[in-house]
Amino acid sequence: MLLAEREGARDLVFAPTGLWFSHELHMEVDVAALIAQAKAKPKSGGRPKEIDYEAILLALIEDDRLRAIKPNERSSETQVMKLIHNVCDACDEHDRNIRVPESTELRAFAKKVIAAIEKNRSAQK
Repeated sequence: MLLAEREGARDLVFAPTGLWFSHELHMEVDVAALIAQAKAKPKSGGRPKEIDYEAILLALIEDDRLRAIKPNERSSETQVMKLIHNVCDACDEHDRNIRVPESTELRAFAKKVIAAIEKNRSAQK
């Protein structure tokens, strides 16, 4: 907003009722340049947030190591987290290269997997 162009706004900041500013206060700003600066992308790229949980589950579904995990054991979450890393990271055994979630998201996902295993195994008994 150009303060010098709007009489009502100008009267609020100039004497005798307003603050004591110079009557020549006038700002010219390239609004498009300011918007472009605000939308500037960060120099260091972060890890993308999109995780393909469906691909992770499809990679885990027939893995014998998942069947060997006992859900009521204390280390079951850690075992699932390691297993997810093993089936997602690219290696000689398979051609998958699935992005693995950050550790906090991975732990929450592992808890859901453990809960599903526990529920499915109790239903089979």
